[in-house]
Amino acid sequence: MSNNPWRSLNKTIQNSLSGKLEDIAPWLFQKDKAFKSWYEKYYQKSPQSSIKNPAKRKAVYPEWYFNHALSSEERNSLLCVSSKLGKEGIWARIKKIAWVGNTGNILFYPENNAKAFHSYLLNNGYGDWWFASSGSKWDWGVRSRLRGCQLHFRGKSSSDKVEGHIDINNPGDPSKGEVTGAIGELAGALTHKLEDDYRRSSTHKPFLIRYALSKQGIRVPLVN
Repeated sequence: MSNNPWRSLNKTIQNSLSGKLEDIAPWLFQKDKAFKSWYEKYYQKSPQSSIKNPAKRKAVYPEWYFNHALSSEERNSLLCVSSKLGKEGIWARIKKIAWVGNTGNILFYPENNAKAFHSYLLNNGYGDWWFASSGSKWDWGVRSRLRGCQLHFRGKSSSDKVEGHIDINNPGDPSKGEVTGAIGELAGALTHKLEDDYRRSSTHKPFLIRYALSKQGIRVPLVN
């Protein structure tokens, strides 16, 4: 694998991440000495003098952030989440990422606003089932109706910031379309609470999420 994780990604993935990472930490972009040093070393002295303008600095900021502000686990976690969101047709509805976790979780701002995003989810197979709204700091929560490795979103009525994550053991209906009730899903819900919630730090390492996604035909790139 490349010593430059960003450059090891193909251009399609780089482009899909760039716009959503440009504003993840604007104070770092403006003031962080590590970013400035990196930029001056690799771009400021480039013969392409146009790279010196602010727009160009912003354009290369995602590469620096991905390689230097995120840990290896956070980078691979982000790739898992973006791959799953892309497969479900939701990645394009995310305007920008606000934070990246290391267990298949991100905070983000959706296009338009959180209320519209919430409504979209409710109209497309998501609902407030099995602890979807759990946690005192969340006003709403929805999860996929399908069982297995699926998405779960939560938000606040006072904010447009949304938390999204992958649950490997989402309780719900089988993927073949049949509908199950609460009794049929109870065992899965208990497993979900134990494995996806209480034990998340150990059960949702990026390599475990990547394996679960691979069984759905979702290929996630691996980086350093």
